[in-house]
Amino acid sequence: MRYYIKSPLCSYSYARKVYTHIYIRRIFCCIIKYLYTTTAMSNLKQLYKRKVKEIDRGPGNKKYSSIKFIAPLILVIAVILITFIAYKIDFRSIIGLIPYVSEQKNCSISVNISNGIGLVLLDDEEIGTTPLATYKVVCGTHKIQIKKTGEYSEFYAIHNETIDMPNKSALTVNIKLGPTEEVTEVLKYLEEPYSNLSLFVFSNSSNTLTIIDGITLGETPIFTGELSAGGHTLTFRSNGYEDTSVQIVMKDKRKITITVQLMKIPVKYERTE
Repeated sequence: MRYYIKSPLCSYSYARKVYTHIYIRRIFCCIIKYLYTTTAMSNLKQLYKRKVKEIDRGPGNKKYSSIKFIAPLILVIAVILITFIAYKIDFRSIIGLIPYVSEQKNCSISVNISNGIGLVLLDDEEIGTTPLATYKVVCGTHKIQIKKTGEYSEFYAIHNETIDMPNKSALTVNIKLGPTEEVTEVLKYLEEPYSNLSLFVFSNSSNTLTIIDGITLGETPIFTGELSAGGHTLTFRSNGYEDTSVQIVMKDKRKITITVQLMKIPVKYERTE
């Protein structure tokens, strides 16, 4: 019988756990079958016959014959217990305790709020308050939630987002919470392994200008592989939105993907008498 992992969301480490679980059960079944067919039952029959003969002959070696009779019986009981454990125990929970087999936390998340302190939840579990630096997580898809804390926190919107983290990637979220999601500034900075040094920039506004070290690269979306390794300053500018900047460090064979959600400039009203 063959087993297939049909879900596209299954990670490699999860698939390895499932297959390990399956093969452990197969090994148990083979051992049990062998013990039943060749060792336990045959020895039990032979020793039982010897026991009957010894009883017929008399109690000359009664102690020795009793031990020889009880030994295979204990073996059969042990095999039955192993069979029960093999089909009832959750091997995945045991395998998860083994460092080599368990899922490795090769990714990290950092969260900063520019207008106060916020509570960060990952997959509906609290992981800390901002500034949150290099929190290790298992790579894959996660749900992140950022809430404003402190005075007047009820006037700020809760930021909800689903993030996809490739293997050995690091995500930085710089956010400025507003009263609604539409007026919340979000800048996501994802660094991951790549064939060469590359930069990708995306924005919620199609006419967002990307300026790096004072040089305008153009409007988003932007892809460039011509940047030098080291520190750079990126500035994003769009009509009707507040400017925002970020410091990045370009590394060889690493890709940086920046996703910007600019904050709209508040509308000012003048009172007329």
